[in-house]
Amino acid sequence: MRYFLFCLSLLTWFSCKEKIQAPDVSGQQVDFGFYRMDQKIFSAKDKETLTAALINIQNEHPSFYNVYFNHVFPVGPANNTDSLADAILDFKNQPLSDTLLKMVQMKYDDMKSVEDQFRKTFQYAKYYFPDLSTPDIYTYISEFGIQGFIFEGLGGKDAIGVGLDMYLSDIHNYKKLEPDNPGFSDYITRSWNKDHLVKKAMEVWLSDYVEQTNGNKLLDYMISNGKKLYILKNLMPEVHDSIIMEYTSEALEWCENNEIQMWSFFTEKNLLYETNLGQINKYVNPSPDSPGMPSQAPGRTANYIGYRIVKAFIDKNDKMPFMELATYKDAQKLFDISKYKPKRK
Repeated sequence: MRYFLFCLSLLTWFSCKEKIQAPDVSGQQVDFGFYRMDQKIFSAKDKETLTAALINIQNEHPSFYNVYFNHVFPVGPANNTDSLADAILDFKNQPLSDTLLKMVQMKYDDMKSVEDQFRKTFQYAKYYFPDLSTPDIYTYISEFGIQGFIFEGLGGKDAIGVGLDMYLSDIHNYKKLEPDNPGFSDYITRSWNKDHLVKKAMEVWLSDYVEQTNGNKLLDYMISNGKKLYILKNLMPEVHDSIIMEYTSEALEWCENNEIQMWSFFTEKNLLYETNLGQINKYVNPSPDSPGMPSQAPGRTANYIGYRIVKAFIDKNDKMPFMELATYKDAQKLFDISKYKPKRK
């Protein structure tokens, strides 16, 4: 069974000035399920009700059941619903677990607005990727472990798991859980909120289709990440660019105003063809800054430049289907065709 987890340690990861011409997708029909597994599992008050719920999930949603209870939330034996129910009830009775469940309930009791945003995003996805099925959505609680995963769901169609306990940053300080865990650093968790939920879930889904370019140079990573950002921007044209890029408004503005300086930094330092992964990660993975750039520069500046290169490429190939862009593997060729050159502000 295919599934792909985004764990804490692997979480990798525009401004409204730059509008895109969004197509009319009102006629796009999308059919997807929105399954509140967190409520189905954790709202049960007694063992009998919980066991019945587990059996129902096991029968009706076997793929989710197997991935969730074996890999995401392995609190008890997945092959024994009676023992699993005991383990879940023990978990619920722990003070920290009770607090966690109450926070999720308070923040996500009603998810209609989130479901509506998924629907709108899926309409754009159907427009740009007509041959792909619309994924189902499963919400869950992971005990602060896994933010999202993609798996093969009902009827073999795509399904996206969304960990609601990983989208509470506006009411919960994750750093208090493990102060020394870099995965809970403020520059990472600031985007763990409802505003970023759909974008992050779509990023998980796209990771299954946007192919990594050939090669192991910084340029390859820039183009691969730039393709994802470009596609996300078009799937969510009404969402502020700071959410797509996961920057603060100030950081985004700095990037927009200093694009030529960022590009000069990468070229003058001969970083485009850098193959040392430690060096590459400094500019493509989440970080509070970009080493060597001014202190105002945010992290992941290589991804921002990658997005700009991909945009320049599409501007010259505006008839290219999005699936062809997603599977385009030659980063050097894409860069050459783009003739990317940042303009002075």
